[in-house]
Amino acid sequence: MKFTHATHNDIPTLTSLLNRSYRGDSSRAGWTSEADLLSGQRIDEAGMIQLVNDPDSLILIAQSEESILATIHAHHENESVHFGLFAVEPSLQGGGIGKKLIDELRIRTILFLK
Repeated sequence: MKFTHATHNDIPTLTSLLNRSYRGDSSRAGWTSEADLLSGQRIDEAGMIQLVNDPDSLILIAQSEESILATIHAHHENESVHFGLFAVEPSLQGGGIGKKLIDELRIRTILFLK
């Protein structure tokens, strides 16, 4: 598994991952499902473009050689960093990918704040 910063090329895949992880029947395979609470998309490609273009945002992805497995968004505001849009492929949740992604984000956040 490797960790990289999201680019514009990743937007369609990340949008799909976030929506699969939180909404619809596919989200029920994991623990992050909002399917019984909310309907519609969690985020759309226009929203992802805004985040990728925001100089105060960092979108980190975990990927295998074949695909993106997880993502998390960090936004720097004043002297704080807010985390969100944390998603792991629903069928892979509970396997430690999210923990590794958060550990990597902690390291990168220190650099991000400088």
